Amino acid sequence: MMAGQWYNAMDYSMLKLRQENNKKTEAYSRITINTLSYKDRMAKAIVKEFGENANIIPPFTCDYGCNVKVGDNTVINHSGVFLDTNEINIGKHALIGPKSGLYGAIHPFDVEARNEGIEKAKTINIGDGAWLGGKVTVVPGVSIGKHSVIGAGSVVTKDIPDDVVAVGNPCRVIRKITEDDKINPIRKK
Repeated sequence: MMAGQWYNAMDYSMLKLRQENNKKTEAYSRITINTLSYKDRMAKAIVKEFGENANIIPPFTCDYGCNVKVGDNTVINHSGVFLDTNEINIGKHALIGPKSGLYGAIHPFDVEARNEGIEKAKTINIGDGAWLGGKVTVVPGVSIGKHSVIGAGSVVTKDIPDDVVAVGNPCRVIRKITEDDKINPIRKK
């Protein structure tokens, strides 16, 4: 799975891992405002690494959890779906919009192999300070550069460099992020 080779997703050990993680994500998705103190402990039990001041807003779903790394001060908005059949690495200060999907799994075109549960996976990397708008889809093997902005509804099928704005299906770079984009009036010049 982690080597990017074909494997059987229906193998008992794989099914068991997903079922165990499913129990955790279902419990996490039931968290309410009255149980927020419990939320961070649950998130840390689901994902491999959960950075300081990171926030995953429920509901949240992932296949295994043990392949997800979330950096410090990162926010994953509600209804995130992560198919972490390989590593999903999210940097520091990243924003993942609501209903976004990070999909590491690759299914074969061969219907018989697909019906048997054969699949492989590739790593997904989201750079420090990247922002993915709502309903963004990231496919296997893609890296999004630091500080880049991905427009809502985009389908990211190829690597995106640092410091750009990219949109569309398929997602494409439309421009660089420049000094003119800095608007914080509190920041000292």
